[in-house]
Amino acid sequence: MDGLADERIEAMLLINMPALLAYSLPERQVRQGGLQMTTRRIIEKLESPDVIETLCRDGSRLHWVVPVDKEQAALLEVLAHILAELRLPRRPHPLLPAGDNLPLALPPPRNWQIAA
Repeated sequence: MDGLADERIEAMLLINMPALLAYSLPERQVRQGGLQMTTRRIIEKLESPDVIETLCRDGSRLHWVVPVDKEQAALLEVLAHILAELRLPRRPHPLLPAGDNLPLALPPPRNWQIAA
């Protein structure tokens, strides 16, 4: 019985520790960016806006986030700065593409005409 309890405790730690890290990391990053928000508040503020993506004929993309209040705008600005820092690899991997022409996660539909 004691061995089974130890295995359950170990399993709970293996599940809960990464979950706690994933939950607390956004709060820490936003706090370092100058905003005092809990992760719950971050999630609440990011639930209401919609992202509109427009794919232009020249292959460029436009992104609009609507509607946005002042607190959401500040949060999005901090998150954009954090994500920009995460995208800058210190040493690019030789097998991964780099630069502005990264491949799409999913290819566009076949009937779309995208300028190269």
